[in-house]
Amino acid sequence: MKDGILEGEWVNYFENGQFRYQGSYKNGLREGEWIFYHDNGQLYGKGSYKSGKKEGEWVDYRKDGTVDSERSGTFKNGERVSEKNNSEME
Repeated sequence: MKDGILEGEWVNYFENGQFRYQGSYKNGLREGEWIFYHDNGQLYGKGSYKSGKKEGEWVDYRKDGTVDSERSGTFKNGERVSEKNNSEME
């Protein structure tokens, strides 16, 4: 944190000790590659941010490890512009 604004690499854990997320902030906004996990240790999602908004390919997963196709796809300026089916994301 710099002058009260989130800055640089951040790592966070759930109370149970499981990894929660890792990513970077620039000027208080998420920037670059981020990875998130469920509290059971399963991957939750991964993708990139640009100026705090989802950008490019994102894949989100359910707690059981299967792809959540309703939340996954290609994003531009924070908006999903195309969907991916499960076979394209595995």
